[in-house]
Amino acid sequence: MARSTSFRGFTLLELLAVIAIMAIFAMLALPAFTHLNKAAALTNSASLISDQLTAARQSALSRSRVVEVRFYKLPGELKGSAKAYRAFRVFLYDEKVQNAFALTNLVKLLPGVMMPDDQNFSTILNTSSNNRILTPATETLPGVTDPVTYQAFRFRSNGATDLDPSGAPAGDKWFLTLKAETDPVAGTQPAHNFVTLMIDPVSGRVRTFRP
Repeated sequence: MARSTSFRGFTLLELLAVIAIMAIFAMLALPAFTHLNKAAALTNSASLISDQLTAARQSALSRSRVVEVRFYKLPGELKGSAKAYRAFRVFLYDEKVQNAFALTNLVKLLPGVMMPDDQNFSTILNTSSNNRILTPATETLPGVTDPVTYQAFRFRSNGATDLDPSGAPAGDKWFLTLKAETDPVAGTQPAHNFVTLMIDPVSGRVRTFRP
């Protein structure tokens, strides 16, 4: 005679317990995923700027022309976010350095990443540090109604920059910093996780630093 077998299923309480445990693990893992996403966005945005600055310097050398890099102050994609430096574009000047022509399209940093213009964190973007007179100091961008504030510096035809070789005010170096918009300032640092790009004013070369 064949034996009959029966299978016991999960009770409702057991299923609820499993779901509760999975929810707890998901909540514990969420901060780690968020941190990884922020770190990846910072790394990719910093590489994007570094590569473009290097290409701008090479264009100045190869074409024996002045090349300008402009950083634009734009609203963020997060609701209620204030205007900050979030995009850039590269321009090539004519031989008389009177008219500029865009070498690249407007390049935006990854969502949630911005460059603070505080003198402690970005001397290139701070107007009291980089006080080179811009004409004009604003620009009308495609798809943007109001004129956009920008800060800039130039690569000369020999690869050097137009930044003061002795450094920014108070003897500081020339640099800009990238951080996640939602990360608060941590003491003298722009955030717990950030990337700083330092530009040598004489050679025009770029170096990247991370905490």
